[in-house]
Amino acid sequence: MKKVVVFLMILSLLTVSFVMASQIELSFWNGFTGPDGSYFQKIVDQFNTEFAGKIHVTMTTMAWGDYWTKVPVSLASGQGPDIGISTEDHILSIADQGMIRPLTPYMNTLGVSKDKFYSAVWDNGYFKNQLWGLPIDQNPLCVLYWNKTLFKEAGLNPDQPPVNRQQFIEYAQKLTKVVNGNQQYGTMISTGWPTYFIWYSIFRQNGGSLFNSDHTKAIYNDNAGLDALQFLYDLVYKYHVSPTNVQVDSDVRAFQNGTVGMEFNGLWELTAYEQTPGLDFGAVLCPQLGSEIPAVDSGADYLVIFNKKGMSNDNIQAALTFFKYVEEHISIWMQSPKLPAEPSVLSDSFFQSIPMLASITKDANNIVYPHFFNLWDQATGPIWDAINYALTGKKTPVQALNDSVNTSNQILASQQTY
Repeated sequence: MKKVVVFLMILSLLTVSFVMASQIELSFWNGFTGPDGSYFQKIVDQFNTEFAGKIHVTMTTMAWGDYWTKVPVSLASGQGPDIGISTEDHILSIADQGMIRPLTPYMNTLGVSKDKFYSAVWDNGYFKNQLWGLPIDQNPLCVLYWNKTLFKEAGLNPDQPPVNRQQFIEYAQKLTKVVNGNQQYGTMISTGWPTYFIWYSIFRQNGGSLFNSDHTKAIYNDNAGLDALQFLYDLVYKYHVSPTNVQVDSDVRAFQNGTVGMEFNGLWELTAYEQTPGLDFGAVLCPQLGSEIPAVDSGADYLVIFNKKGMSNDNIQAALTFFKYVEEHISIWMQSPKLPAEPSVLSDSFFQSIPMLASITKDANNIVYPHFFNLWDQATGPIWDAINYALTGKKTPVQALNDSVNTSNQILASQQTY
């Protein structure tokens, strides 16, 4: 009898070992260190439960700066992640460096095609006739938030935000006043984050391009760029509807405190504003402050398969299974909050239950992405400085942009672009 028991115990252990050995392990890295990370972890946990014994995904988060430093080093050593996230500004670069695998051969497996997605987010991840990442969201970088209570007090319709530049100035002027001895402003334009995204949205609305077609010359100091910066400058120094020297996040606190009528920021502030007691507000994508076309700057996230040494076909198929699962459960990720990469997601009950997010999404076709290339980060960095110099009054908008373009061109001339 003892022999039988021992035999069964050994058989049981061998069975467990076999199951564990047959389970495919996937290492998944991303930079979702904020509150949004918990929503993706929820998807991962559900996936691991449903695919227990078959596929297991281990999610590791780190700051994006660390992420982009560690990924190439770890891949070169053969110890890197199997799958991960690429943001909209890195996907071309890491594809050109051979860090990720094209998804085009697996589009049928994933059940995806261009017509399923918003064209801008799809096109940003599709080049050289290859799809390099599966888009899972859009993250608008220029959202107009307005205080409905202050609108009412100023005699403005609380349900109708400004739709063009003239209206924005008029509304801001009506909202700028002294209330009970305290200064209230129509808007607040920060000298730093995230004003670049406001400038870029207006710049694109003006039909502007940051660089020439082969990315060898910066050209954003043209009329499109100057008009966008001059408008922001005038809000502070001509119309006086924004205070001077607004520090980063001072505009956020002022909006939460009810001392500013309209505030530009990213979609990421939506949850914080919703959780602010007594704050009655609305939100839409950046209105038409430029002169040519609708355009709103945005971020995006793409699921990618890394070109890891020793990556087996089984691992690739497991990664595709996970990608498809994420897409099928994307409404969980939208709650972080994000806008969908696929218009069909708008019919999800989640969007119907949150009118604010639905109102932001209705203009998602206006979202645009820059034409990224390997030196894009370095070559656009001087624009942030130009905006700061202009809005702090250290340089005129013309001088700030001209100096910035010179610096950008020095960067472009120092290295080869692709």
